[in-house]
Formats: sequence, structure tokens, C-alpha cells
Amino acid sequence: SAVFAKWKPFTTMIIGTIATSIGLALNVYGELGWMVVVALMVFSVGEMMASPKSQEYVARIAPKAKTAMYMGYYFVAMALGYLFSGILSGQLYGHYGRDVRDPDTMWLIFGGIGLASAVALMLYDRFVVRRAPRGART
Repeated sequence: SAVFAKWKPFTTMIIGTIATSIGLALNVYGELGWMVVVALMVFSVGEMMASPKSQEYVARIAPKAKTAMYMGYYFVAMALGYLFSGILSGQLYGHYGRDVRDPDTMWLIFGGIGLASAVALMLYDRFVVRRAPRGART
């Protein structure tokens, strides 16, 4: 985390999200025991990049008097993500892991969702953050 402390929040969040996506997709090679370790390491580095920077970004854009409210909204969004990811992962595992016996597809779908999130962050950075007035940018 200390390595990425000097990086801009959006750059770090995007690269971190891409790294977590790659880590998830590498689970396709799970039959190779060492590849599971590599996948876990790549995912962990991505998570260490993206998570603290997303919290820093929210705290940075919040007006001083409303920082707690902004952080509350951030954690509500996180809670909803955890809720729906649990439902989604259960459904995907039930279908691809149990019924179809193709868990590789499940891991690729999770990696694809992460990459779609990274693209959404890039678009938000390009069309919203960069076009904001200078005083409103982070």
C-alpha cells in the first residue's frame, strides 16, 4: 500500500480493479496448484491498490462538514455490493460449478465484471472528473 500512496486515486483504483479482475480470471488455471497462489497474490495486490484509494477519494471529494455522510454512503454502496455479490456468486456457482460442471466460466464472468468496472471508472474519470471545474477536482 505504501508504494501506491503517491499515485493518483483514480489511476490506482483503475489499475487495482484490473489486477483484481486478472487475479479472478487466473483461477481458470486452478488445476495447477501454484497458479492458485499466483491468482491469490495478483488479486491481493489489486485489492491493496483499489480499496484504500477508493476510501481516500470519497473522503477527499466530501465537503469537510459532510465527510461522515459521504463515507456512510460509500459503505452503504459497499454493503450492497457484498449483498448482491453473494447472491450472484451463489447463482453462478450453482449453475456453472454444480450443474454444468464448468467453474472456469464462473471465474471468467467475475473477471469480466471487474474489467467492466474498470472501464466504467475510466469513463467516469474522463467524462466527469476531468471536466469538473478546477476547484472541484481531486
